[in-house]
Amino acid sequence: MEVMLDHLPESSFNLGSVNVKDTTDTNEALCGFSNARGKPLYQYLEHNPAEGKKFGGYMRAQASAHGDQAIKDGYDWTSLKGKTLVDCGGSFGSVCAAIVQKEPSIKCIVQDLPKVVENANDVVSKNPKFPKDSITFQAHSFFEPQPTVADVYLFRQVFLNHSDARARTIFGALKDVLKPGAKVIVIEYVQPSMGEAPIYADMAHRRLDNTMYALMKGKVRELSEFKRVAAEAVPGLEFTSFKQGQFRATHDPRCHCVMEWTYNPKTNGEAAPTVAA
Repeated sequence: MEVMLDHLPESSFNLGSVNVKDTTDTNEALCGFSNARGKPLYQYLEHNPAEGKKFGGYMRAQASAHGDQAIKDGYDWTSLKGKTLVDCGGSFGSVCAAIVQKEPSIKCIVQDLPKVVENANDVVSKNPKFPKDSITFQAHSFFEPQPTVADVYLFRQVFLNHSDARARTIFGALKDVLKPGAKVIVIEYVQPSMGEAPIYADMAHRRLDNTMYALMKGKVRELSEFKRVAAEAVPGLEFTSFKQGQFRATHDPRCHCVMEWTYNPKTNGEAAPTVAA
């Protein structure tokens, strides 16, 4: 509550001027938060460590209850026996730790920004329970071309932070390394169509949509919007499955939906990537 009261009202009050300045809704750096505080959210938090620590605690609290179990139950991870998975924007590797606990044969590469990776390596080195044999860290921004050929690319709670233009960039960064049959898995809130869910769940999703737009010009998408963005970014990326999350009124990890795409270059007539793994 403290974090939201610190940042959300002022960000929301600035949306009018943001929409006047950015009529095409494409300048992601210009949002309610940056208009109010002079910097986009994560740059502001980096320059204000006390605020950053408080915000980080808020995010961990959101995911703490039922988080690991929701990851384990959200997808058939045993179907990926012996595969290599890249967790794009995976922070300290908690998602991959839950995955390899479910299926130990999966090899995970957690990617995030250099400073995050440095801190993550320091933290996990002191944690005897962290599955270091199965999980490694790599510095990489998911906005840049993906350097690693893998079987699966995972994004958890990434796309709601970004506009459609940035979402296309994130999907498109995978193009050069996708091999036939490679999977892209997205775990995220998916906004139900109007009237599809109980009113309390519908309101919770739309309230979060407004919050993300005010703070980061982000967006909680409907399933059709996810399909459209992915298809525009990567021809040949075929939507293959969807698992609906639970309808609840809170930021509960059990509300997260799981979407899966499989790359089929024949759809686009493209050759398979030649980048070395």
